Amino acid sequence: MGAGPAGLAAAVGAAEAGLDVVLIDAGRLPGGQYWRHDEHSTPPAHHHGRLFARLHARLHYQRHLGRLRYLPGHQVWLIDRARPDAGPFTLRLNGPYDTAPVERDRVRARALVLCCGAYDRQLPLPGWELPG
Repeated sequence: MGAGPAGLAAAVGAAEAGLDVVLIDAGRLPGGQYWRHDEHSTPPAHHHGRLFARLHARLHYQRHLGRLRYLPGHQVWLIDRARPDAGPFTLRLNGPYDTAPVERDRVRARALVLCCGAYDRQLPLPGWELPG
């Protein structure tokens, strides 16, 4: 879960290894807080921007092959398991349901990779630490 740098790398790597992958992300676009951009811009052309571009291309290729389902704009509000010691996980989602697989609000998974970290760039300006 999470389509930032770690989540993209994990999802694409797992799909390239032949696994069926569902990538769930609260953001509208892949990249997370680190590669934050809008749909009309791209990350800068420095090394990290080129790394994102390569991962993004690999993501789309794996989606095209049908190995990876990408669910932007979704949040997981519950992870449950029928038996605590075994069996698949059930992830309950909220978000736009037009792209969700199988059922409207849930995804079943044998294994989970959680990549839910964040990175914000701080710009210390006069008064930046004050509320509002």
